[in-house]
Amino acid sequence: MTSPQLGRRMHFYAVALKGSLSPDGWREFLVDVAGSIDMVPVGEAAVWTYPVNGEGGTGLTVCQPITESFIAVDIWPDHLGAYLVVCSCRLFHPLDLKYLIGKYDLVAGEEAAHRLELK
Repeated sequence: MTSPQLGRRMHFYAVALKGSLSPDGWREFLVDVAGSIDMVPVGEAAVWTYPVNGEGGTGLTVCQPITESFIAVDIWPDHLGAYLVVCSCRLFHPLDLKYLIGKYDLVAGEEAAHRLELK
């Protein structure tokens, strides 16, 4: 039976990352992010590359659905960095990601966390 609380709250965490991975490396990273916060990836990650129609700069976005919502990374190779975003209706601890970020030779920068609630 599904918890009546699922979908009522969204826990949001974002962190700027310095470093570079291949597109497949970023996909693997997102699956590992899900595992490190005890969440479950669903299907394959979707990947969008830029520019599209000559607009949007040079980069890519990778989104990995999880049973608890989604994890995405917005990558800017020209700046040797990315932005990781984790959204989940289940509470998670961003500190669990610190070791994983280092394991991929990435460096965490500025971060933000918030919770949204449907009333």
